Amino acid sequence: MTILLTGGTGKTSLRLASLLKGANISVLLTSRRGPSTGSIAPTVRFDWDDKSTWNNPFEAAKDIKAIYLLSGEVADPAPVLNEFIDLAKTKGVKRFVLCSGGNCEKGGPFHGKTWQKLDDEKLEYCVLRPSWFMENLSEPGRGQFETITQANKIFSACGNGKIPWISANDIAAVAFRTLTDEKPHNCSYRILGPESLSYDEKLSKHLSRQITHVNLSPEQRAQGLMGAGLPEGIARFLTSVETKAAEGAESWTGNDVEVVTGKRATSFDEFVEINKKNWL
Repeated sequence: MTILLTGGTGKTSLRLASLLKGANISVLLTSRRGPSTGSIAPTVRFDWDDKSTWNNPFEAAKDIKAIYLLSGEVADPAPVLNEFIDLAKTKGVKRFVLCSGGNCEKGGPFHGKTWQKLDDEKLEYCVLRPSWFMENLSEPGRGQFETITQANKIFSACGNGKIPWISANDIAAVAFRTLTDEKPHNCSYRILGPESLSYDEKLSKHLSRQITHVNLSPEQRAQGLMGAGLPEGIARFLTSVETKAAEGAESWTGNDVEVVTGKRATSFDEFVEINKKNWL
């Protein structure tokens, strides 16, 4: 059996690939650029915006039985994901694990209609609803890492909103179980860290220097994200997530990580101590 991981260069897919390889399970990654030297697993070219690439994984591996779905920067992902799921079903795929976000609701916007499809068609599935990644603070990319290391600042439209920050390692651990357990989970999980924190808490203490949170208006934040290279639709969607967080929309609690994996989620204190060198 091969498990296909879309978003093959993403934070969770790379960690998930390592877990699957460690369990001697065949893995196939996708990338818009296709195979590259140094990839941790076989990789095929795949682009959500180019349907001519959608069959590439099934040509590379004839025994794909489960797929980890990450939509990346697709502005309206549900129609695209749903069409790909229909294709995958004709290729013998039995199980789908969708990684969405904390505010995803079955039948709702963004990934909600994909969740509805998976449930209505009685497919083997799980929907992961992680909170915000701790790695957005500690790793290069379009998160907060660059502004922390270059200017000792964090920019957001979150105000004092609190977020139960989660490590991508914990998300990957839950994804591993939902992809590989013999019995399908057929549900959703909120993947949350053990405590809720605002941007103004803790990081300065651990780094022994002041990290200032600069609270922006929604328009300022959207323009900043577009300036960093995000498409306008994605930039405004992410801004709306932050403004909702300012209103308390991310203040979830729960222990689904421990329920699924048997291990408690990584705390922010533990994460920062492990990754402190990244900010030096």
